[in-house]
Parts: sequence; C-alpha cells; structure tokens
Amino acid sequence: MRKSKLLIAFVVVLLLAVIVASVLLVFNNQKIMIQNANLNKNINSYNVVIEYLRDVINDNHKDSYICIGIDGYTKDDVILSLASKDGEILETCEEVDSALAIIKAAFSDMGYTLDAIRIKDGCISFDTIDGQYSLIFALDKTANIGSIRWGDSDTNIKKAQDNWYHKNSN
Repeated sequence: MRKSKLLIAFVVVLLLAVIVASVLLVFNNQKIMIQNANLNKNINSYNVVIEYLRDVINDNHKDSYICIGIDGYTKDDVILSLASKDGEILETCEEVDSALAIIKAAFSDMGYTLDAIRIKDGCISFDTIDGQYSLIFALDKTANIGSIRWGDSDTNIKKAQDNWYHKNSN
C-alpha cells in the first residue's frame, strides 16, 4: 500500500515537472518568435544604425570597448553619448535619429527599454536597461553563440538570422 502511494506521488510529480517544462518551452519559443518578428519588421532601421556604428568603431579603433548611451524617444530628441568617454555627444544625421527612434519603439513594443549600445569583441549589442534582453549583431560572420556569450553563463542565446542573436536573461 505504501509503495503504491509513493509510486502515485512520483508519477504526479513527474507529470507536473513535464507540464511546467512544456509551458516554459512554449513561452520561451513564443518570446523568440515575437523578437524575430520585431527584428524582421525593423531590419532596415537596424542596418542604418549598424552602418553608422561602423564609422564610430573606425573613429575609436583603439578602444576595445565602446558604450553608447541612448536618450530621447523621437527622432527629434534622440541623443547618443559615448558613456565610455565621459558622455561625449555623438553627431548623428536625421536618418540615424529616425532609425534609433524606431528601434527604441520596437524594444518598447516588446516590453523592454533600450538603454545602451555596447560594442565589444566584434559584436554590437542593443541592450535593455535591466539586462533582461539584448539584440546582438556580430560584425564577424564567424561569430557564434559561444563567442557572444561574454562570460554570461545565466543567459539564453538564440540565433535570429545571419549575424543576429537574441540574448535573454534566465
């Protein structure tokens, strides 16, 4: 009698674990699908900013790490500042300002707040203020999930498309 109760309890716990794991997997896949759709919808804006950032990288080629703060929400008030250089304001054109405003709105549509762009180890990372989500562009086509992890073991990284990765905190 006792063995059968233990067996029933074990089966119930096992079933609950499978159900919870399945729900988490579906939720994570749904989140990735939303993030992929968001990237695809706004890819032209991301490409405009990436091209602009290539010039920033060239202008700061001696720096192994560049952190750019993003303030403002519309193309009229968006400001980029080099956080790694005491807040030096970067010059941008209207096309870049418009693209950044679209990207900020896209992050907001996903429930995030775009806070900074970090350039490190051949990657450009669009990061939220709380570190919950990053959209990463690998400048080098040979980059992979391991090379963009940056020592963060508690993250989930999924490839979105060529050179693009989603990084979510667990």
